[in-house]
Amino acid sequence: MRLPSAIAILLAAFLLMPALSFAQNTSSLAQSQVVAGKPKNGNIITSQNGKFQLSTKVNDNDIFGVVSLSSAISLETANIPGSYPLVSSGTTEVLVTNTGGNIKKGDPITSSTIPGVGERESSNGFILGIALEDY
Repeated sequence: MRLPSAIAILLAAFLLMPALSFAQNTSSLAQSQVVAGKPKNGNIITSQNGKFQLSTKVNDNDIFGVVSLSSAISLETANIPGSYPLVSSGTTEVLVTNTGGNIKKGDPITSSTIPGVGERESSNGFILGIALEDY
């Protein structure tokens, strides 16, 4: 009886875990900014009161950009602790979840309540960009 329980737990963890959705080759310009916490590649960053942090609300209209460790060009200032390359335009990888519905190529992507993770935009709110592949 332990095996079905373990399989159910693993399946639930897999379905609820945010995943990295790969866009086509990244072609972007990143600018280093100090970001609160330890964001990962693909996290959505918001700017509130002059501070950068992970976005934590759906349709966040304060989105600044996405952490991109593989941008085509990165403008950095000399080794500032806590700074990360942020992309505010171009093509880059974004962490997404399917909590807002299944994501298909061409769907609009917005922020979600999961810190730094995007979801499919289903109302007429603020969007980050367009999905370049299904998730």
